[in-house]
Amino acid sequence: MSSHNPSKAGYDQPVSEAVLIISPEMIKMFAALTGDFSSLHMDADFGRTSAFRANVAHGMLPVLFVLCPSVCWRHGKRAWIQKLSGTFLKPVFAGDELRVALEPAQSDQDTAAFEFSIIHTASKAVVTMGKIELCYGHPGESSPERPLPDAGSLLLTPLKERENVTVEKGTSDSFPFRLSLGTKGGLLDILRAGLLNGDAFPADAWDTHCDSANLLSVSLCSTFVGMCIPGKKATFIDFHAEFLSSLPWDQTYRFAGEIKFHSPSTNILVEKWEVLNAEGDGPMLATGDIKTRVNNPRRLMPSVAELKERALDLQLNNKVALVTGASRGIGETTAKLLSLFGVSVVVNYHRGEADALRVVREIEQAGGKALAFQADVADRRQVEAMVRAAVEKFGRIDILVNNAVRDFRPTPFLETTWEEAQKDMDVIVKGAFNCCQEVLPLMVARKAGKIINVGTVAVDNPPPHQAKYVVAKSALVGLTRSLAVEFAGQNIQVNMVVPAFLETDLTGHMAKVFVEKIKSDSPMKRNASPEDVAQAVVFLASSFSSYTTGQKIMVTGGQAPLL
Repeated sequence: MSSHNPSKAGYDQPVSEAVLIISPEMIKMFAALTGDFSSLHMDADFGRTSAFRANVAHGMLPVLFVLCPSVCWRHGKRAWIQKLSGTFLKPVFAGDELRVALEPAQSDQDTAAFEFSIIHTASKAVVTMGKIELCYGHPGESSPERPLPDAGSLLLTPLKERENVTVEKGTSDSFPFRLSLGTKGGLLDILRAGLLNGDAFPADAWDTHCDSANLLSVSLCSTFVGMCIPGKKATFIDFHAEFLSSLPWDQTYRFAGEIKFHSPSTNILVEKWEVLNAEGDGPMLATGDIKTRVNNPRRLMPSVAELKERALDLQLNNKVALVTGASRGIGETTAKLLSLFGVSVVVNYHRGEADALRVVREIEQAGGKALAFQADVADRRQVEAMVRAAVEKFGRIDILVNNAVRDFRPTPFLETTWEEAQKDMDVIVKGAFNCCQEVLPLMVARKAGKIINVGTVAVDNPPPHQAKYVVAKSALVGLTRSLAVEFAGQNIQVNMVVPAFLETDLTGHMAKVFVEKIKSDSPMKRNASPEDVAQAVVFLASSFSSYTTGQKIMVTGGQAPLL
């Protein structure tokens, strides 16, 4: 790396390119120097739970390397900072290697301005950018030329990190600080520790060429943000500083700040700060502003006691469910299982009256409540009568399970008439459509409801000779998706259970050898049971799925389709 002699180069080309690495030791040194022990920088647990997922280095730490010897010494005159501003674009972490580049902006005999960028050398991303304006040969005091004592702190007394600060316009705070040779020594220690190209920018040159009093004062913006206002929840965004002269050494000052603007919607604060004499009643020596964000408090997860109170209960007790096609198979098992969770069940059937009454008897004998009702779900008037009877009996309907199907007998497509296909559409699609239209107004009125449609894996992996069944079940997928979107705002969840092959009355016509082949091809080496499907329905009917809608629960034992 090389630097240019400003007295010869004339500031018409890049004049500085310091390279540094941020080490954990440097972060500790900066905290000790400025008194900024903010949790975001120093507390590992706090950093881990922050938006950055780790402790970040103080934003002002790399800015200390902006005041390079190559721009601070001209014609035998030392420069002091007249203005300094910066914007923090990305976080810096321990271990990051950075490059500080200065570009000339303007220059005359007594002043010079530079735009600076602090760049992450690996990613090439600009982490900080800003501007520095220097004044040369001002009669203000320069650093005393005598050996520097051990590093000290700018603060006269340590600050305690503030929490729960009242974030409103007019809130203010202040603290005293002292510019001493010890603090200058602390700055030089940081520079020596971080510089990778110390041959181009030796720390001794900073000592002789750079008047660092104003730079140390600006670094206290970090302290004010992290320890005072807003304190523990702060993220430093940008700053601006302006000095009337170089601050004299070996004197005590007061850093004071006040909130001038607060945006509740973005949690952005703008604070005005000043450097005054120790008593705080003299003329203003420096001023500027700070922009910071007040971060949200850490979001704590619910306790075991809270989960037990509000999340352990499936919230099915005393609910009412209408299950279509519930006299056998999946529908029968679902009705029984729901009843065991305290759900009153309407057992719909078309032709299986004896089976439906048997299901009701079993439920009632186990202490549950049930009602058998005959209705062809393809007939809107019959569905209206069923829903009316359910409401008269139980008062409402909270859960609708659209399970009714016609049959699963294979028919080659060329032998399938549209009339036959229409019958499947009427039961599977029109039936679900009719039930949804009758039940949804009840759910909308209560601002709650669960609709579970029973699909089939055959939609994604269609077997031969099942076109009419697959077409109807495919349409049911579309209905599920549409209703899920339309009624999500009413706190109504519409989902689908998609089982693989089951051994029920519906598939009882299939040859045993074919059934065994399906079983052996399954990764779990068994076919789905009605209980497997009913348990998925219970999950979707329960409070455990209150943020799940428009989704498929695949009950396939590891068979395709997979995620």
